[in-house]
Amino acid sequence: MPEPGIQLLNDAVGRNAAAVISLPAGGELHHHKTRFLGRNEQGVWLESVAGHRSQIESMIRAGNPVGVSFRGDPHRVAFCSRILSIENDFRLNESYAVQALLLEAPREVTPIQRRASYRVTVPLDAGLSLRIWRIPEHVYIKERPSAAQEVPCRVRNISEGGVGVTILAKPDLPARLAPGERLRLQLVHRDIDFIIEGRVRHSGGTCEDAPGAAGAYVGVQFQKLENNLEGRQALASINAIIGELQRDEVKRTRLGVLEG
Repeated sequence: MPEPGIQLLNDAVGRNAAAVISLPAGGELHHHKTRFLGRNEQGVWLESVAGHRSQIESMIRAGNPVGVSFRGDPHRVAFCSRILSIENDFRLNESYAVQALLLEAPREVTPIQRRASYRVTVPLDAGLSLRIWRIPEHVYIKERPSAAQEVPCRVRNISEGGVGVTILAKPDLPARLAPGERLRLQLVHRDIDFIIEGRVRHSGGTCEDAPGAAGAYVGVQFQKLENNLEGRQALASINAIIGELQRDEVKRTRLGVLEG
């Protein structure tokens, strides 16, 4: 089985994902949008950068590497590799071709940690409710789960990347979720109500936002945001919720200062 970084690259090539190639010029790196086109036994194909053929040919002759980055899950991913050749007529189908670059298969592909999203605490009276269900890998996220799959919880904080929750024990279910476990989440706040997929990122420990709270504290990461229209709509809803909570947080802080 390939290492995680190589697997992320294989997945990106398989879905013809967007990428950024960085070419040096004038002592600086210039970043150009591109996309993966496919692979062969030598490496991976990227769509070429218009207007830079002579520069690319010079880099091929010199054997100089270029940097490539693309969006993985959940991190951005990067690698360095030499350009082996230029293909003027890379066929995408019978009627359409593009100029393409063949990059040597990289030895190392490195996930890059994204900048942490701002996390806002969710007070008990914030009006944000969260329901969680355990769901198998093959089940469609919008399919209605059974009551037995629901996991009692209390939301503690939320960011663009996920939520922190306290999982509450019940007689037939331990107050613990396994890292990597797939979840169905329903978030409701005022007139916002949507379903989103999540994964348990870390489990166990105490809740730093509510010391002494009963149950296990679990971090859940949102999945598949920005990949399609539904994902972008969910991301917009999450940001709207965070904005409302931030405004409430500022009001509470001001009132506390005034009362103090």
